[in-house]
Amino acid sequence: MTALTFWEARRLDAVTWEVTGVLLQRAGSLPVRVTVDRVDLEQCAVIGTDGDLHLLEYSPEGLSALAFVQADLVQSRAVQS
Repeated sequence: MTALTFWEARRLDAVTWEVTGVLLQRAGSLPVRVTVDRVDLEQCAVIGTDGDLHLLEYSPEGLSALAFVQADLVQSRAVQS
């Protein structure tokens, strides 16, 4: 599985995060947009609301961003409960 490159995470609203990036393929590049359901810090990945795992190109800053997204998702879901 190829990791998304040039990715960024952004908050769409109070409870929704999105990751956008580029999937490099032999025939070129493909833009990818994922609505985040969960974060997997060990794999530097997100699981979309569709259940698909999306690996992200690793960087220390990116991992910190994912940790922030994960904490925010946990907190926003706790408030909704």
